[in-house]
Amino acid sequence: MFWLAVAADAVVVVHLLFIRKRSINRKRSINLIYK
Repeated sequence: MFWLAVAADAVVVVHLLFIRKRSINRKRSINLIYK
């Protein structure tokens, strides 16, 4: 049960990091388009 919670937390952290990285790339591409 403990390891299941740890695995779930790891999945959530990786998912949040992936979303943040993708949003940063999107902002960068938008800035390049508008320049």
